[in-house]
Amino acid sequence: MGPLIRQLEPDLFLIDHRFQGVPGTIASYLLTDGDDLTLIETGPATTIETLLAGVRAAGFNPDQITRLIVTHIHLDHAGAAGSLIQRLPRARLFVHRVGAPHMIDPSKLLASATRIFQEDMERLWGEILPVPEDRVVVLDDEEGRAARLAGDVGEGLERLGVYERERREWLPHVTVLRFRRPPRLAPSLPELGRVSPSEVALYHSVLRPTGAQYEIVESVALRA
Repeated sequence: MGPLIRQLEPDLFLIDHRFQGVPGTIASYLLTDGDDLTLIETGPATTIETLLAGVRAAGFNPDQITRLIVTHIHLDHAGAAGSLIQRLPRARLFVHRVGAPHMIDPSKLLASATRIFQEDMERLWGEILPVPEDRVVVLDDEEGRAARLAGDVGEGLERLGVYERERREWLPHVTVLRFRRPPRLAPSLPELGRVSPSEVALYHSVLRPTGAQYEIVESVALRA
């Protein structure tokens, strides 16, 4: 099954990973700049071949990739970073300062994820490799685009009455649906339309030595 790619702008492509054989679940953005390519989000290690096939289908050689940018270090966004760094000789990984140590040494990240996904870890995410420290560029964008994005999202949530800016600092990450114990994804996706949520919650997630911890910032009950 070949890659699904879509050209969004003359220099921007969307590459669908067909995660677990299902389109529309995980994607990367390919940004072109002359002979240099930037990949935004690596996706999981299980979909590397589909991702690289998508780069080729867009008309480029993966060896042209010089920058891998991940918005955060969850395995669906950054799980393939170590494997791609091994295969792409010119590439460096750009990651926020909070996530950088866990890309260099993913042991705590893997321990936390294994507690959640258990025997499904390998099937879903594949082998998670460390990124050599000298190939990591640490981003500390407190006053830059990330901060402005957080401000824009925060203003929207404030208008909905579900978030008060002064109460907590946070980084934007939207999760539409989260299962406590992952089902087999492909068979379960058609059933999502029959889910009737009773509550929408805004979570703050923190990766601690004991694993990921989630705290509810605000929650809103939905009308029946």
